[in-house]
Amino acid sequence: MQLNYIHSFRGIAIVFIVLGHALYFQFDWSNNPELFNLLKDVLSNGTVLFVFISGYLFKHLNGKYPLKTYYKTKFQNLVIPYLLLSIPAIVFTVWVAPSYSQLEVFHSGSVVEQVMAHYLVGGAHVNYALWFMPMIIVIILMAPLLAKIFQNRWFYWLLVPLIVMSMFLHRGPVPIVDVPRHVAYFLPVFITGMWINDYREQLEPIFERYALMLFVIVSALIAIQFNFASYHGSLLTDAAFDNAQWQFDFEFIQKLLMCAFLIGLLRRYQSLNGRLLDILARYSFTIFFCHIYIFVLIELLIGQQNVDSSFALWLLRGLVSLSVCCLIGIIGKRVLGRYSRQIIAS
Repeated sequence: MQLNYIHSFRGIAIVFIVLGHALYFQFDWSNNPELFNLLKDVLSNGTVLFVFISGYLFKHLNGKYPLKTYYKTKFQNLVIPYLLLSIPAIVFTVWVAPSYSQLEVFHSGSVVEQVMAHYLVGGAHVNYALWFMPMIIVIILMAPLLAKIFQNRWFYWLLVPLIVMSMFLHRGPVPIVDVPRHVAYFLPVFITGMWINDYREQLEPIFERYALMLFVIVSALIAIQFNFASYHGSLLTDAAFDNAQWQFDFEFIQKLLMCAFLIGLLRRYQSLNGRLLDILARYSFTIFFCHIYIFVLIELLIGQQNVDSSFALWLLRGLVSLSVCCLIGIIGKRVLGRYSRQIIAS
């Protein structure tokens, strides 16, 4: 079976990320807090889906080309777009609006220091979603070490303590600037993707057969968090291993199990791997890099004001951002040709 279901999985992952971020732009949810909490519980930490796919494909493609080629490809397709597409956010944050980061360098450092710091942490400027890039770049640099794991499959047992560690480590709050902490938090997700690809012939038929059961388990975790947890969405703590707010990281386990469910679902119902998910997957990195810019543009167009939330308005904003980003990708590929991947990541 071809990996078209993993391609479709990427399309679903980017929808989770965009719709999750769409919750927080200008909407006043005080009129509907229960809907807000439920949507956060369902959509938050969609990054797990993306990191899982990265690990899955890393294992799948490993050995098919030299390490030098792997790094060259990642530099061209990830690092260069990151450097270029961060420019508007850095310019706006450094020269137009004061940074909301509490890091001292953003208030007292020189312009060069501020720009370099923004690139190093990713999430301290207006396009805060780019915190992901420094984290995933560090994991990519670990490729030779990670490749040792599937050369000796016993190393996969490291997943047990690593997942436990992430469960208690928790994610940092916005602005997301603690790169080492988030590398540690997401590393077991990357390795889980590797493990499932390595054993896909044994594991994925199980996911396919028990897709409904996996859906029930994921739904139960969402329901338990929604009804009983003291927080909604991702468990964010100022300090690592701070369990004062809550101990169990529902989102981490929920999204890991959702990865298994989505693989089973997309393998079981091949008709789901259609044109829409193909387009979303094909332009997923353009969407990732640009969707916050579209939210900011909408905010500038309608003015600095809070809007009473509704399911329809939230969904509309998310769909507009997805559509505009896909359009940017389509037009960009036609205009930029073979350079489009380096400039707009498509």
